[in-house]
Amino acid sequence: FEPLLADVDFIRFNEFEDLSKIDDHTAGVIVESIQGGAGFIVPLPGYLKALQDRCHQVGALLILDEIQPGFGRTGSLFAFQQHDCVPDVLAIGKGMASGLPCGAIVASKSHMDLLSDRPKLGHITTFGGNPVVAAAALATLNVLIHSSLMSDVKSKEL
Repeated sequence: FEPLLADVDFIRFNEFEDLSKIDDHTAGVIVESIQGGAGFIVPLPGYLKALQDRCHQVGALLILDEIQPGFGRTGSLFAFQQHDCVPDVLAIGKGMASGLPCGAIVASKSHMDLLSDRPKLGHITTFGGNPVVAAAALATLNVLIHSSLMSDVKSKEL
């Protein structure tokens, strides 16, 4: 993950004492809610909530990456929902369209309004808006929301 932009620092996942490194100079914290590339490390109880609280305390955005664990893979639509945590910005993808290439960010209107106004969100992709992928994403959501698939996942948890 190198080279990094200036003033990019890391904190260790699940290390509560590292949260003190998030200060009023921190613009945002980006973290996978479940560490996929690190070996599927699940957050300790209270960690994501403490991370959210610290970010809000110093005015930093909490940006959660749910690209791998999202869309029912943990027994809820998103893994963060099991941790009393609500991110300021959410990155989603992979399972979103059942194998078709699809990704998105989700944030409040007030956060999205900050991105641009000429035009709003302007040129963000050359492949965006594909109707087949959009239909697949909608079908995926319908299955997840209207079936027992997520509760079946939860019942098989190790």
